[in-house]
Amino acid sequence: MMTLPWLKSEEDFLKENLGSMPMSELVRRLKRSETAIRLKTHRMRITIRAVVPDRENPLLSIVRGKFNGHPEYFTPSEDFYARTGISRNLFWKMYRGEVRASVDVCKRVAEELGLTGVELIGALQQSLFDNPDFISEENPQTNNNR
Repeated sequence: MMTLPWLKSEEDFLKENLGSMPMSELVRRLKRSETAIRLKTHRMRITIRAVVPDRENPLLSIVRGKFNGHPEYFTPSEDFYARTGISRNLFWKMYRGEVRASVDVCKRVAEELGLTGVELIGALQQSLFDNPDFISEENPQTNNNR
């Protein structure tokens, strides 16, 4: 069976819709087999990962809180993994936002980094004023003129 080369428009469609559209719909729209689509995504180095946004990633918030907004300064060692009881792979999945970190894991990492309880809560707390999507009309307590 002779296969046709992928067109630029097909590649663009695949990049845009891979995570949001089911595979059966991609197969139907691109008129290619599921295997062909999987192989093409592999060749294009596209990965489908459920990602926790940076502003909602508790582990990244803790590391940023400890290192004054510069998480790149943090380099965990084998001793760090042993003391916290978290495997290396799981830690980096949580750090990248592929897996959501539990409260217990966050507490252990914060203790290891030497954060106090107040600093931990401050690092994890979401502020409405830091959220660019927040619109003041959505605030239910707008009438403070009593």
